[in-house]
Amino acid sequence: MTRSVLTLAVALGLASAAVWVASGLQLDTGLEALLPADSVSVLSIQATRDKLGLEEPLTILVETDDPKRSKAITAKLAETFTQWPETVWVMTSYGLDALAERALYYVDAETLYEWSELAEESLDWEVCKASPLCVTIADPPELPDSDEIRAAVDRSPAGTVLQELTGQSAKQAGSSEDADGDDEGQALCNDAGTVCAVQVMLSGSPGDIGYARMIKERAEAVTVPLVQSEPEGTRIEVIGRYRVAPLPGEAPRTLLPGHLLVADPAAVRRPLVYRTFDLAYQSRNRPILYRLGLIVGHIFGGLVLQDLKLLFTFRVPTMTYTVIYNGTVMALKLSRGVITPEEMATRLHRIFIRYRHRRQYPNRQGRTPLKHGLSLAKDIDTVEEAEEIAQEFSTHST
Repeated sequence: MTRSVLTLAVALGLASAAVWVASGLQLDTGLEALLPADSVSVLSIQATRDKLGLEEPLTILVETDDPKRSKAITAKLAETFTQWPETVWVMTSYGLDALAERALYYVDAETLYEWSELAEESLDWEVCKASPLCVTIADPPELPDSDEIRAAVDRSPAGTVLQELTGQSAKQAGSSEDADGDDEGQALCNDAGTVCAVQVMLSGSPGDIGYARMIKERAEAVTVPLVQSEPEGTRIEVIGRYRVAPLPGEAPRTLLPGHLLVADPAAVRRPLVYRTFDLAYQSRNRPILYRLGLIVGHIFGGLVLQDLKLLFTFRVPTMTYTVIYNGTVMALKLSRGVITPEEMATRLHRIFIRYRHRRQYPNRQGRTPLKHGLSLAKDIDTVEEAEEIAQEFSTHST
């Protein structure tokens, strides 16, 4: 009896400790969590975030048959999103006002050098004025004012391009005292004005699926009642990366083809997957032969090394043959457009899934959809592809 009570007490203690430890566990729903923290892709994404300090914005599209009503709805949405605690900024139009505080970035180097000389002379003059042992009869140097800086921006090549894009001169940007209310920025609308957009930069990341789902739910809690209160034909949609995660009961949406692998991690040759993607991204924007040689060379060396390890453990060293043979056959058939989705899934299964898992579960197969990529989403990964696109534009223009 005593032992039973003691065993029960220990079991309850361990269960309580397990519950206490489990209460602190959190699920990482970020897509980057699927890759090693030191992989090239994750490091590149993090470097971009650190450099820009921001993520992709939440974008809301509004469509009506009345341009004035479209703009009014976007203004109402912008007012609502401004009150969100996660909001960094909200944008419904574009112009040069946001660049007013960064005008010096667009001034040419020669003008900046002249202004720096004036700034040094002004500093020397102020130091002399504050010192009782220094006497000067010169007038203080005249530094450029805001109007002169804006005029220099307009004269610069960058300012000329910005003025053509926005239809706004830097002389009016950020100068509220001279504004008469007629020089607003260009609205984020199509030419007809019937489709307008609201962009909301948030402090979180849409790469975190849980965060993206939460933001999408809150956004649609605002947009759905608004659509119901408007005349028939009004549409308001959340687009972009925040549209990836469907809500419960919502039908999945067709996305552009991308790199997404859903698998049992223990069954996948993960080092091979990571190495393949790292090499593919490292060799982007290079000639195709250079890219092919780099990828094949590095992959082949790793495969040979892996087969040597298999020999030392008294296992059949077939990894090099399996990967090279199936990869070559798949590449040749893909280039000719004769491979079927079933065959491609089978060959990818042989390349990236461990032999022991394939032998233990022979009926398990992968699913690989093959789709014709939209011309809008065509990748330009090599010099040859860039030249092909340039040739197409040249042909259309002539």
